[in-house]
Amino acid sequence: CPVNPAHAGKIGVDTRVVINNGLYYVCCPGCPENLANKPATFVKEMKDPVSGKKFKATAESPKMKHEGQTYVFANSETKAAFEKDPAKYAWVYKK
Repeated sequence: CPVNPAHAGKIGVDTRVVINNGLYYVCCPGCPENLANKPATFVKEMKDPVSGKKFKATAESPKMKHEGQTYVFANSETKAAFEKDPAKYAWVYKK
């Protein structure tokens, strides 16, 4: 679990979070909210959903929710491109 590594063996398929089109499985009901609200705390490197380039997320990285999923961006320009045409960049996972 990226939020609580001590519980890595207790990860369930029903407790997951989508960040930048990637699935992150967590251990308990409280972890999804923590991970979605503070992704830079728990995921050190991610791909920008628009540019596809890897970047190190920080607390100041632009982010937004779309269809219940979290998106974090390398800069405000890629966030603006996503907002203009989210269907082009977002993968919507069904539970």
